[in-house]
Amino acid sequence: MVRWKQFGEQVNCLIYSLAGQKYQGDIELTNRKVAEQIHYSEASLRAMRQGRFRPQDDSALATLVEIGCRQAGLNRAWAETLLHHGRHPNPKNVLSQINCTENSPTVSAPKPEVQPALNRIIPRTGWMAICTLLCMFVWVYFISPDYPAPHELSIVYEMTWAALIGCGLAGGLLLADARSTGRQNLRLTLQQHWTLLLIPIGGLLGAVLWNTLLAAIFASNHSPQLQSTALETFAFGVVYGVCFSQPYLLISYLLRKQIITQRLITIWLFFPLLIGLLNLGGYALANLQPAFANQKDIDLLIGLLLRASLILGMTILSPMPAYGE
Repeated sequence: MVRWKQFGEQVNCLIYSLAGQKYQGDIELTNRKVAEQIHYSEASLRAMRQGRFRPQDDSALATLVEIGCRQAGLNRAWAETLLHHGRHPNPKNVLSQINCTENSPTVSAPKPEVQPALNRIIPRTGWMAICTLLCMFVWVYFISPDYPAPHELSIVYEMTWAALIGCGLAGGLLLADARSTGRQNLRLTLQQHWTLLLIPIGGLLGAVLWNTLLAAIFASNHSPQLQSTALETFAFGVVYGVCFSQPYLLISYLLRKQIITQRLITIWLFFPLLIGLLNLGGYALANLQPAFANQKDIDLLIGLLLRASLILGMTILSPMPAYGE
């Protein structure tokens, strides 16, 4: 939702004017320099330029005006417009301190460009799928070669299984974002993506929680062929969905100073429920076909559905690299 469109146009005008004045037209470098000066992440600055966010810190608005007037050659009318649409409580005081010129040339702001969704989804989905398959290969051929694996794993095996899923997700996200930002930003990519470690760590937490507590609660011996129930299958998906996604998403957004809206929180909370429902659908689907109504086939289907739903969800919900255009 473009809520602060006029404010975004003025910030975009600043970036393009400053790039022409000081940085040889390098928008990426300009974006980084301005973000450093206002003490916001580059992702937040891009959100400002797209009209999706305005800074809550009044000093950041004053700094933008100072940069625009003193470094980018923008005029007083531009500064007044930015402060007005940025809702600064005392624009006259800012203008009197910075003293923008009246008739300096301005640069017309181009429309902010939003990265096409497919350019974000396809590489991330592909790399996470590849890394997840590699981790599955390690699990099947080197760690648990016996088929079918027991329905209830030991705590060590459960933690290893969960850690491999987390490593597949985190490795895929890292490779996709590193390729999209290029070699020149590789160091920054690694610095900003340390929070990906929270994905396998969250998986370990989920494994401990499930294996030591919840598995016993939901355990049932109601059938010689089936050791799991529909409720257990649903809870399994929800628990792992929460542990894999929520710590990583929350801390990543907080560290990048990105706005966490009520709508975003609702999506985050719905995501694990959706994983649980997909797992439940897989359980029901397996039971509809007598040939698949056995525990080993149900476990296989649930494992695949869990991985697929995590890949798609993390592709969409994970924050993008906080630099570049």
